Amino acid sequence: FVDGDATLTSGSGMLVVTGKLTMRGNTNFKGVILVLGDGELERDGGGNGEILGGITIAKFGRTSGGFLAPSFTTNGGGNSNIQYDSGSIANALNAATNVSGIREF
Repeated sequence: FVDGDATLTSGSGMLVVTGKLTMRGNTNFKGVILVLGDGELERDGGGNGEILGGITIAKFGRTSGGFLAPSFTTNGGGNSNIQYDSGSIANALNAATNVSGIREF
């Protein structure tokens, strides 16, 4: 869980970001990504990264309520892949029932 902006380089599991999520072209991730609140995801740069699982982007006013238009910007070259994968989603949801560690920055 990241309360604010985050840059994703690699990982697996379930990621929740309340600000802007930035990914580069070589980002690798397996699982569930939720970009909530600010509802902004940017994939930038070339590379051959692979995102397997599911991404949900939702923009809404934290105090005023109501949904707004989310933003998903992608640019750059390379062979990167963002693909729905039910197995990676199932693994992320199963792992979420057993928290093995928490790290604060």
